[in-house]
Amino acid sequence: MKLVKAVNVRLLTNALFVQFLHNILQIFLNLDPTKLKVKDEYDTLNVDTAKLDKEFKTDQGSDITDAMVKKDGERDRDFCGIRDNIKSYFSHYDGKKVGAAEKLMSNIGLYGTDANRAPLSEETALLNNMLNDWATNLDIKAAVTELGLDAWVAHLKLKNSEFEALDLSRSQEMGGKTDKGTQLARTASMNSYYALRDMFEAQYKANKGSGDFPKALADFNGVIDNYNNMLSHKTSKKDGGTTPPQPK
Repeated sequence: MKLVKAVNVRLLTNALFVQFLHNILQIFLNLDPTKLKVKDEYDTLNVDTAKLDKEFKTDQGSDITDAMVKKDGERDRDFCGIRDNIKSYFSHYDGKKVGAAEKLMSNIGLYGTDANRAPLSEETALLNNMLNDWATNLDIKAAVTELGLDAWVAHLKLKNSEFEALDLSRSQEMGGKTDKGTQLARTASMNSYYALRDMFEAQYKANKGSGDFPKALADFNGVIDNYNNMLSHKTSKKDGGTTPPQPK
């Protein structure tokens, strides 16, 4: 039985894949790869990730990058303004408005009260999922109207969609610039990731989940859940919910 959840790393952009690998490496570094008996696999993945990081040079001079920075700032302003406005209603004399504020803050908490500080693509997915709740959940939708936030929420949705469109364009632009060196480095990193994952699972079973193994597994799967959520959102929006290729 597989302990580590599946994630289709082939669908991750180069930037997200590098970020994913750094997240996994950090988990093992925090808990000590030697104690988890994956030191060799960890070292190999660490080296391969550094090579991939070096090969993949993001074009900071892109016109799209400047536009993305602007749109990200606009959506962050909207999100923080809406969040802080909702908080202000906690002290309102009208109990109905207090209840609406509590309901909305509870929903925001599901996606992160500091979602604006998440990595860019992750923030896009978090806001899309939250805004979907606010548009489809009748109780939450009523709470938005009760606090007079409909126009503000619509503006946040617009800015997040504009950012997402720019992010996709930039990914396509950078995809065209991917050279053979990056492709080879990515393949090596992917194989090293699988080797680390498989060795970790083997050692987990051999050591019967003792010591830090449960913590490492929980953190490992937590990272994978995060990236699977991003991939799920991207895929459903792109092709209407078609199931992506099965991950390895």
